[in-house]
Amino acid sequence: RGWCCVDGRVIESSSQDCERRKGLFSYNEKEVRERCQKRGWCCIDGRVIESSSRDCERRKGFFSYDEREVRERCRRR
Repeated sequence: RGWCCVDGRVIESSSQDCERRKGLFSYNEKEVRERCQKRGWCCIDGRVIESSSRDCERRKGFFSYDEREVRERCRRR
């Protein structure tokens, strides 16, 4: 058994179960926790991309889990 990131949550899992859930699997818990961040939407330089909040902040963008809100704010800039 190892670790699986599914929908922004880390759970203990077999690789087969994780694959069935369309998750990210590793035997390294730390690696999975670092890579397992709930994804949302980020406006950077007038473009909307799927992103984690941490990555969006690092790139100095506007982040939200609500895609519509990000698209509306992105158009206004």
